Amino acid sequence: MIAAGRYWGWIGLFRDTWKWSDGSTSSFSFWKNGQPDNNGNEACVAADFSQSGTWEDWPCDMERAFICYGPGEC
Repeated sequence: MIAAGRYWGWIGLFRDTWKWSDGSTSSFSFWKNGQPDNNGNEACVAADFSQSGTWEDWPCDMERAFICYGPGEC
């Protein structure tokens, strides 16, 4: 996990009807108030750990760490 503070981590959710990076659909959400705001180029999601891990949509070209890279790697 990422230490407390102003840190974000990619969670593997993409705006293609909000699907996970493995192609499965998302049945859970934890959006920050006002999110997703669906800005034109914000098609990926990051957790904001300074806000209890709530989600924000971000441009996919922003560099952020993944929380987990695969099963058993968290």
